[in-house]
Amino acid sequence: MKEIDVCSKPCPQPVIATKNAMEENPVEILNIIVDDEAAKINVTRFAKSRNYKVEQKKSSGGKTAIKLLPPDKDKTAVSAKKKVNAEKNENSTVFFLKTYELGRPDKELGELLMKTLFQTIPDMDSFPSKIVFMHGSVKHTVKDSKTLRQVKKLEALGIDIVVCGTCLDFYGLKDELAVGRISNFFEIASILSGADNTVTL
Repeated sequence: MKEIDVCSKPCPQPVIATKNAMEENPVEILNIIVDDEAAKINVTRFAKSRNYKVEQKKSSGGKTAIKLLPPDKDKTAVSAKKKVNAEKNENSTVFFLKTYELGRPDKELGELLMKTLFQTIPDMDSFPSKIVFMHGSVKHTVKDSKTLRQVKKLEALGIDIVVCGTCLDFYGLKDELAVGRISNFFEIASILSGADNTVTL
């Protein structure tokens, strides 16, 4: 079993280190040591996306050992084929939001336009498969947000609400997340580069 210590490494280094270890040791059990809740969530999600079985065990000093068991090759091949077929039928347009307001320079108008965008998406003939919230836009996904109801409605429609964990940390809002899922820069970069169409707002 190969052990990789990613304690104190900033996002997205824990996921990248895990990915590299998987590629270098495709049939070996991996033991990833983390000391951060976001790293634990991100590594676990990434491993499951690669069909690894995940086992977690708390250790001393607030650390968590994440044991990753390699997937069965035959099952992985079938799963990958299903994933490709699903992606072919999925609208892979991604909305990338990087500011709290939509447009500049008037802040009040920008807030109104962003709220209007969230209200309009459900009425579109085809809406995005994902909305990525980064920088100041993450404030739309937390408790007491003026637009929380609208964003929750988008998630209920099946839109994947992807929220930058580093940005939430920067604003001290990670514990306030009320809609969507916390992601890391590696996944966000992969989403943006893999989308058929990315709309930056």
